Amino acid sequence: MTESNPTDQRRPHALCMPAILLSASLFIFGPLSTFVVNSSELKASLPALAPYFVSAFGFLVVALFAVGYVLPARMVDPYRVALLVAGSLVWIQGSLLVWDYGLLDGQGIDWRVAPWRGWVEFSVWTITIFLSVRLFRKILPVVGFASVTLLVIQSVGTILSVTGLNQSETQQTEVAEQLPPQLSEFSTQSNVIHIVLDGFQTDVFETILNEGQRDLKNALDGFVFFRENMGAFPTTYMSIPAILSGRVYNNTMPMRRFVTEVLDGETIPSVLFNAGYRVELAVEHSMYCQGPRHLCYQIPHPYGTSNESKERFAGSVVADLTLFRIAPHWLKPFIYNDQSWLLQRLMGAQDDTRYPAIAAKAFATDLLSRSKLGSNQPVYKFIHLLTPHPPFVLDEECKSHAPIAGSRDAILRQSRCATSLVIKILNKLRSLELYDSSLIVIQADHGAGYPVNMESDLNASNILQRPESPSIVGSAVALLAIKPPDNRGPLQISHLPTMLTDVPATIADLLGLAQDLPGRSAFAEGEKPTRLRHYFNYTWRNENWQAEYLRNLDTYVVAGSVYDERAWSMQGRRFRPGLRLSTLKVDMGEENSRAFMGEGWSADEQVVIGQPTSVVWALGPTAAIFNGLPAGATEMTARFLTPKYDSPEIITILVDSKEIGSWKIAGDGAQFKSHRINLPADKDRPDTSSIEFQFSQFRKYEMGSPDLRPTAVLFDYVAFAPDTAE
Repeated sequence: MTESNPTDQRRPHALCMPAILLSASLFIFGPLSTFVVNSSELKASLPALAPYFVSAFGFLVVALFAVGYVLPARMVDPYRVALLVAGSLVWIQGSLLVWDYGLLDGQGIDWRVAPWRGWVEFSVWTITIFLSVRLFRKILPVVGFASVTLLVIQSVGTILSVTGLNQSETQQTEVAEQLPPQLSEFSTQSNVIHIVLDGFQTDVFETILNEGQRDLKNALDGFVFFRENMGAFPTTYMSIPAILSGRVYNNTMPMRRFVTEVLDGETIPSVLFNAGYRVELAVEHSMYCQGPRHLCYQIPHPYGTSNESKERFAGSVVADLTLFRIAPHWLKPFIYNDQSWLLQRLMGAQDDTRYPAIAAKAFATDLLSRSKLGSNQPVYKFIHLLTPHPPFVLDEECKSHAPIAGSRDAILRQSRCATSLVIKILNKLRSLELYDSSLIVIQADHGAGYPVNMESDLNASNILQRPESPSIVGSAVALLAIKPPDNRGPLQISHLPTMLTDVPATIADLLGLAQDLPGRSAFAEGEKPTRLRHYFNYTWRNENWQAEYLRNLDTYVVAGSVYDERAWSMQGRRFRPGLRLSTLKVDMGEENSRAFMGEGWSADEQVVIGQPTSVVWALGPTAAIFNGLPAGATEMTARFLTPKYDSPEIITILVDSKEIGSWKIAGDGAQFKSHRINLPADKDRPDTSSIEFQFSQFRKYEMGSPDLRPTAVLFDYVAFAPDTAE
């Protein structure tokens, strides 16, 4: 192939594609992908943000063209290749080398975890640049074609993701610059004040209560604090529909459709709306502005600024997140800087009220300063404040500071501030002479996920031995305190086994409304029978806001106190429809093995079996893995070490709750051995099957033992292969 001369390379068609590729990767495709993932948390619409990034795109294209035209002729060809390589690396880094850093909410990132990420990226960048130099002559003729190809690939992916957004998310969000006057008006006759403090963990509230703050106990006159209350989900997304309706999501229908159907159906706002109440909602996410209501206000971040300022801030957030995504691992700490983001600092978009907790404080202060009596129409106010949710930027006196890493001390400090806001709200109701007659609900949507002091039996087996269990229980204990109308007296502490889903039925009961809402009233008269409560756990990522389903939803049953390890058990796991987990070998302790492991496993350990090998203990009487099995017969091989017991260990194997067979093993506690069993054909197998191991015995606690775990069998791997004997 004959090359064009350098003068031809200065022509627009020669510089056009690689310049557009790099510019679009930085200012079109990257920001669009970031917006799609975070649209529910951004207080600005796509059309509002588009001009900022389109302008930056156009400016960079012109600048890259200008550089190409002023370069010496001999440098034009290398410049074109350099543009292609830069655009390619931005795409590779932002689309392929994407690691899970958790939620970027100010809780801190341990950059020491997985240092290999930096070396992988360094290798990719180094090899790509090296090959572009070595293969320069071969790359040069195809610069245009390669640029167009990458543009098409990114365009298709971006179009699909943007079209997946709800129409309401791509249009301008209605966020008033000022607090709506109606929201600050209370009824002279009857008020239901329903306050949700995001992530307020019950045991944290109990700690603050036990500190003996007289102001808090006085402020809570007439309240009942439900110490045993249990949430339904670990995050806000599905918790708010459960709070308003009493219904829980089960991962069998798209999440957004579920939210819409629930909020458009029978909820406590709809029941009160139909009963003649003025229904007013102040929410963090616009998707909860559904169903009958008179007013729904989305609390903005930053708070108290113009829409233009909010858009500028949202644009800086998208820019920072995009830069974080496309930057190599070693540069990310300087961009994130524990939530003091690089571009937000440089662009002067760091109003303190950009932090949700500070915005919640500003909103509450504004609401209280405007509060007054209105008409005699009954009023229901639902107010969702994103505090004490991280990032942690407030101390106990509600003074702001730079974000600090998440810890129990940090959550306590910010929770004390949230408590002081509640005291101010209650005192304002007193000053308006509305406190006594009002029904007031103060609750959390979920706990904060911090470890809880548990009651335990060292000889009992339970799911709480699993490494992730402390955060599960910490997310389940969600604050609930209720003051019925005209109820007086010192704060009472109830040990009834209430649930977040009881709130709608409780409100209806206390108001004397005959409704058949799910759950049961926390104040219903009569004997409280023993109750099985359910908690639904999942791992949350920002991408879940746009996902149709959760990857998997784990169901836990609590038969007793939420603080009693013995009461907890895992009931099952429901994967998203059509998901088929499939592997030939679950190699315990390896990085990807946790995706296939259910309840009953320890944290990873290292032993020497000829060479260092990762293993995990099965804990207690049962442990399970998940895998997509073929409809035909399958041979399963498990390699494990059985401790030496007084009698043989009997391991029973169940597949999708059907008993398949068992192994009877006289373990010596020293050698790993392989054991096989044939799993019969089943034409009705689900996409992903549950394989459960049941153990006849496991280790009991012994005084002085350094290991308190109920260890049963030490697993190396579980492998699967077609049954050739069939």
